[in-house]
Amino acid sequence: MALDGSGGTNTLSLTGTGAFKLATPKALTNIQVIDVTEGQAAFGPLAATNQTVTLKSFQNFTVNVSGGGMCGLNAFDSGINTVFLKASTVAWNFTANAEAGLTIRDQSATLDTITAGGAGQTITGGAAGKLIMIAAAQGGTIFRDTANQFNGDTIENFATTADAGNVIDITDINFSKLTTATFTENPAGTQGQLKLSDGTHTATVTLFGQFVAGMNTAAAAAGFIIASDGGTGVRVTHPLAVPH
Repeated sequence: MALDGSGGTNTLSLTGTGAFKLATPKALTNIQVIDVTEGQAAFGPLAATNQTVTLKSFQNFTVNVSGGGMCGLNAFDSGINTVFLKASTVAWNFTANAEAGLTIRDQSATLDTITAGGAGQTITGGAAGKLIMIAAAQGGTIFRDTANQFNGDTIENFATTADAGNVIDITDINFSKLTTATFTENPAGTQGQLKLSDGTHTATVTLFGQFVAGMNTAAAAAGFIIASDGGTGVRVTHPLAVPH
């Protein structure tokens, strides 16, 4: 069996519960976008059910996921460039696999949690103050958005080991006009707030972990390295983090 979109830009929409094994067809061509649904929540006498989709490798797919709730990529799925978490009334709890270079875009306004699964993955989007982002265990996660979208968000595992390679990229804070760059640790030393501003755009992000012995300090004194992102924004890294 083969599935062929016959040219152009085509979307494959999968509805209902059960397993969709897209790795089975001998050919899966001219399909660029796959629409999937997270699953059906329990309702009355009906038990909760899941939709499981197995992707075919090397297809360079964009995957749109609807429904909210807990979901993620299968460990063996590959060939995905972008996952869109569509607007939902149910909060997302999404976990990526190890697909290198994957971008996860949160298009919902709920209190969502996104966990990166591999090096070079990018997390972006979500509603301001309503997104918890968790870096991949091996590091190399990029957190990228505007100051307004970042403001009030939370990042976990940003610098749990030396030279984790994670990056915060705030795309509209002008590095050459940076007026504020501070980090305020809580008394327990378990989390703190990184604040950056160029006088026009301001973002305050909560970071879990131990970064500095004192409670209030300049971001640089807490080990953060702030530089231009090469475009219109700032790039924040922390290569000398204290393991915590």
